[in-house]
Amino acid sequence: MRECLYCWLVEPIRPRFLDESSAAPAVEIPIHTKKQIVRFAVFLDENGLPAYGRLRFTCGNADEIPNELMPLLQAVREHFLTLLRLDFSANVNLFPRTIWWFIDYGADYSYGLDMRPLYSAPVFDSSNFQKLFTSGFDHREELRLLLDGTDTRIPLQYRYLSLYRLLELVLRPDREWKKRDLCSELQPYSDRLKAAGFLRNPVNTLHELRDGCAHIANGQEFGVTHLRFKQTKKVEKFLPILLDVCLSLLNKKFGASLTVGRGPKPMAEPTSFALNEKVFQ
Repeated sequence: MRECLYCWLVEPIRPRFLDESSAAPAVEIPIHTKKQIVRFAVFLDENGLPAYGRLRFTCGNADEIPNELMPLLQAVREHFLTLLRLDFSANVNLFPRTIWWFIDYGADYSYGLDMRPLYSAPVFDSSNFQKLFTSGFDHREELRLLLDGTDTRIPLQYRYLSLYRLLELVLRPDREWKKRDLCSELQPYSDRLKAAGFLRNPVNTLHELRDGCAHIANGQEFGVTHLRFKQTKKVEKFLPILLDVCLSLLNKKFGASLTVGRGPKPMAEPTSFALNEKVFQ
C-alpha cells in the first residue's frame, strides 16, 4: 500500500521546504471520504506562521493520485486559502505550484526542497511607455480586463469572466451580440478547441462556460461560487484560447496605434524557481 503526501506552500515561500515523519502539525483534521479517512494538516515555520498545508491519503499500490480524490484536492485547497484569509491574513496567498510525493504506507520519510527564485529583468522603454500610455488611454477598460484575465492571483472564474466581459465590450456594444462577428473570431481556433476536448459549437461553449463561472442554481436563486472540479478543468483548457481570441480582437480594433500581446512578466514575480530536491525514505 502506498500513500501520497500533497502539500500547498503558503507565500512568501521559505528558502527551504522540509517535511518529515517526525514533524508535528499545528492543526490536524480528519476528512471522511467514501473509501478512506484523508488527513489534512497545517505546519508552522520557526516564527509560528503557517508554512504549508498537507493532505495525506492512501493511493493503492500505484504512485498515482486516485481520480475520485481530485475534486477533494481542489475543495481543500480553496477552503485552506479561505480560512487563512479569514482567520490569519486577508493578503495571504498560496504558491501556485503544489508539491507531492509517495511513500510506503506508514513509512518514515524526509522530503526537502531548496528553493531559489529566478527573476527576469525586462528593460523599461520610456519612449514606448509614453506612446502606449497615450494611445492606450481611451482603451484602458479593455486593457484592464485583459490583464485581469491573465492575473493568476485572481480566482479562475473571475479571470474567465473578465475576458468574457472584454468580448462583450467589443462585440456586444448595444446588449445584442454581433453573432456573425463572434463566430468569425472563434472560428480560427476550432481545431485547438477540438484538441482541448471541446466538440460542441465554440460560441455555445463560450456562453456555457460563462454561465458555469457566474452562476449556481439554488432553487430559484443564482449567485457566484467556486467552480467544481470538472468545471475548473474545462475553464483551464478554454482560458488560454479565449485569451488569444481577445488579443487578436483587440489588435484588430486598436490598429497600428496600439499592439497587445503576451509580454514579459513584471520583475515582482519570479519567472521560475530553481529546485534542489532531497528525498530520504
